[in-house]
Amino acid sequence: MREPADVKHLDEKFGPGVVKAGAILRLWKSYDNKYGWNSGCDEKQAAKSFVGNQDIPAADAAAYAAIQSFEGLEAKLAEDVAKHAEAAEPLKLFTTAQAALKTLLGENNMFNNVAWAVAKVRLPEFFYFADYSKLPYSVEIQRVLKEKDLDDSEATARALLKLGGTENDYMLNPDYERRKRELENVANVLTDDVSKYWSQNPELRVQPDITQITEQRKDGQHSVLDEMKVRIWDNRHSLSLPFNQHSAGFQWFFSFLAAFSEHEHRDPPVVILLDEPAVGLHAKAQADFLRFIDERLTKRCQVIYTTHSPFMVQPGKLERVRLVEDLGKEQGAVMSSDVLTRDRDTLFPLQGALGYDLVQHLFVAENNVVVEGTSDYAYLKIVSDFLASKGRPTSTRSGVSFPLAALT
Repeated sequence: MREPADVKHLDEKFGPGVVKAGAILRLWKSYDNKYGWNSGCDEKQAAKSFVGNQDIPAADAAAYAAIQSFEGLEAKLAEDVAKHAEAAEPLKLFTTAQAALKTLLGENNMFNNVAWAVAKVRLPEFFYFADYSKLPYSVEIQRVLKEKDLDDSEATARALLKLGGTENDYMLNPDYERRKRELENVANVLTDDVSKYWSQNPELRVQPDITQITEQRKDGQHSVLDEMKVRIWDNRHSLSLPFNQHSAGFQWFFSFLAAFSEHEHRDPPVVILLDEPAVGLHAKAQADFLRFIDERLTKRCQVIYTTHSPFMVQPGKLERVRLVEDLGKEQGAVMSSDVLTRDRDTLFPLQGALGYDLVQHLFVAENNVVVEGTSDYAYLKIVSDFLASKGRPTSTRSGVSFPLAALT
């Protein structure tokens, strides 16, 4: 969707009315890695604004007002320049407009290309995180911070090392103590997040350590390789374990905390894409992660994630849910908000989430009345309210006051 800031930039380039706030920008990428797009921009309005800013001779005003594209405008100006080659005053007006058009279009020479040049720099960046982005137990500090060609897990390690924001002053400093102190500061930040969003065991503490290995190179020189190893201290059990010996769910959660730290304060914000997040987590931990999404991620970033887990669906926020249904080779996979889909497999996570939520709120008292449908509930509620208004004693069950006589 076009935001006001996007509209402002296009207005500055082409004049007002070329695009409206809320207009849909469609962007796609083909399998050969090429972009396709539909700008949602009105080229006719852009051409009209351009003509309105030029000194076009009155006799030609109507003809120029009817032009609906920059291609047509360019052709018309070329025609009139040639036509008035011997008339100094009209020629000057047309050549001035021709130069202005060339300045506007530049080397792109087409309206869509110029609009893309404006929009491209404003497109959001995407942060994709999946299971293979998990933090490794041990990484070479200098290589991770200096090299650009890193795999996903090493990129997560780089984010952890850069969390303090002073990696060049501390992490690459030859003094061991300075590097160790900075790592402990980074560990404190992550430990606070783990304590807040890992309710299964809030007594975990991150303990990164530095080891040094002296290596003899082929040229006879020696080099010192600094490695960061991540351990997790468990105060509940008074022991520490290597990061990669913790549960797969905890490794994923901790790795995401580290990786996201690099993007949390990016401007403009990134769009976060998660593939089956928290799949290895206990249901309670999945609830913790949903809380993390609401409290930390969505404050600045848009979050899109896929899931088959009922515990990753929030029953109170079903307007956020989109169903992806495979309709066969003719239509392929289709995404919609239609909860009346006939495909049971597609509906199962949603039904599971609603069922779990219902059960949680259902058996909250010693005696309960279960009815078949909402109409039965409505009848009982109306009768209960009527009897209560008459002063009859009632018994409260799951938010509805039933007459005691009806329950005995």
